[in-house]
Amino acid sequence: FQDAEQVDALADVGRIKECAVNAILDPVASSKQFVPLSSPAMNTLKKNDAKLYELLSIVLSESLEKYSVFTQTNPDYEKSIGIDHERTHEQMRLLSLAALGSDAQRTLTYEDVATALKIEVGNVESWIIKAIGAGVVDAKMDQVNGTVVVHRSAQRVFNDEHWVRLSVQLKKWRASVRNVLQTVQTAK
Repeated sequence: FQDAEQVDALADVGRIKECAVNAILDPVASSKQFVPLSSPAMNTLKKNDAKLYELLSIVLSESLEKYSVFTQTNPDYEKSIGIDHERTHEQMRLLSLAALGSDAQRTLTYEDVATALKIEVGNVESWIIKAIGAGVVDAKMDQVNGTVVVHRSAQRVFNDEHWVRLSVQLKKWRASVRNVLQTVQTAK
């Protein structure tokens, strides 16, 4: 028999795996909760089920391309853990669109979106509508120019690069507010 600590550890691994599968089942909802891949729970998952950890990390932070490579390399894995490939593939498209919109470039061409999502250009607008409906982007389409202007997008990961970007944006806002205050003071 195992001692109580070993039983608790095994139960924790089971719960961690269950949470990982749930996050993969609904990655759009999971993208709204930041879970660092370096957290103790993720390290436990990586140690006990490397393939599940790899799939989870791809779904949480990588591209549709990496997801496609994983599923081609492991064709039966998703089914073996109760995950519907088609649904996850669709969710990955939505998250990939959000990732495109979270980059510094906020105006995207329909061609860029089609390439990233591996779809025909004629289907771009329906995917943008799906992404808006899922709450992963707030965007406007310019059908005449074939562009999408992204106003806001869900952030899948938040790393040092994002902190730097946030700092730069806050400094710009601070400078703008300072200029407005100086203008108001001068006008008095």
